[in-house]
Amino acid sequence: MKYNIEIDIEAPIKEVFKTLTDDEEMKQWNDFFVENRYHSEEDRNQNRPGTKYTTVVRMRDETYVYEGELIEYNPPYRTVIRATTREGENKATYECLAIDEDTTRVTLETEFFPNNMAYKLLGKAIGGYTTELNKVQLEALKEYIENRYENYNIYDYLYEFFLDLQDKSFNEIENKYYKICAKLAGAGRANKIKQIDVSDYINELKSGLTQAILTANTELEAKAIYFEYDLDNQWEGTFFICNEYNPAEDEDEDWACDWEIDIDGPNFLPFSELYEVDGFDEDDSAMGSNMYLVARTVLAFAHAYDELSEKSYVPVCIAFHDQDPIYRIKELENKILSTK
Repeated sequence: MKYNIEIDIEAPIKEVFKTLTDDEEMKQWNDFFVENRYHSEEDRNQNRPGTKYTTVVRMRDETYVYEGELIEYNPPYRTVIRATTREGENKATYECLAIDEDTTRVTLETEFFPNNMAYKLLGKAIGGYTTELNKVQLEALKEYIENRYENYNIYDYLYEFFLDLQDKSFNEIENKYYKICAKLAGAGRANKIKQIDVSDYINELKSGLTQAILTANTELEAKAIYFEYDLDNQWEGTFFICNEYNPAEDEDEDWACDWEIDIDGPNFLPFSELYEVDGFDEDDSAMGSNMYLVARTVLAFAHAYDELSEKSYVPVCIAFHDQDPIYRIKELENKILSTK
């Protein structure tokens, strides 16, 4: 017995697929899902077909546990899972189709294979009930994705940008934060920021990075290169050669305060002048505008590092003054640069 459901979601296909399949994201929109229990952290993180796990769901104050298996995983287009319950075996196939760059069609096909004749006779009723539950959850997925920015503050956006650096290309990031700016601050402001030429700024960053990398590569105590720019002082930048470093998962950015050598970096008046119009996060317009300014600054820095022939032996990072988290560029180098 097969059942099909289809829904269109106003969001890019990669965002929809990740929200649909990531366990932590599922907790935000699936009212029944509690957790998936894996045999190992490797199984949890690698999404390998054949991986088996235990799913815990809660319905009407009752908790149910059943065995699941990942059959296919082809991001961001298709995933297939199989679940074994006392009634029989259930197979769910999720297909994502990009209608355009901002619209994704999700199709869910479910199949039910009953254990015995009794459940076969009940199959139509079970299938109908399950289909209605799935419809409700896909509607919840749509609502969650399309409204996820509704209550965001500037720090939510900054953290999302940190996550975007891990799995999006330069172009995808540029386009995403242009659209966020257009939505919150208007297309006029977004286009004004987009049209600012950053080529000279990139060249100045390259010059500073070259000096910083040469210094860090010859300093025995150097643990990281940290570039900081000052939103409130003409985007003034400084390269710091730091003697300490903590990876992002430690959630401790105090390492950036421990430095022995600093090197003057460039400022960038065009961004500073636009920032002064709205301030930091006074309203939606300020948040949209400033996140796009931050995005273009970080991408300019990443492009500058990409174009260097001499690479750093230590992590290369960037943030504005007092920002948390700090954005890692060198640690993410392979992920970012391979998807440009």
